[in-house]
Amino acid sequence: MSELQPADVFTYTTVFLPEPGGGFTIFVPALPEVCGTGTTLREAQESAYEAITLALEVRREMGDSFPEDTNEIPVQLVSVSLPKA
Repeated sequence: MSELQPADVFTYTTVFLPEPGGGFTIFVPALPEVCGTGTTLREAQESAYEAITLALEVRREMGDSFPEDTNEIPVQLVSVSLPKA
């Protein structure tokens, strides 16, 4: 039986943007190369996990550093007014 190797754990803030027609689009601000979609939130979460894992594996292979999480994502309501047509 092989022994389990210790693993590094990385946590990244992930945005699940609901789409008007259904489903979700995925963004990871700290890893701009990561994007994806899912028809359900669960599917989008699984897609995000796979995409983040792949991005980190590629960064490791290329000798690139892993970025710190960007968890301070400003979200604001912006009101605009348009003249009536």
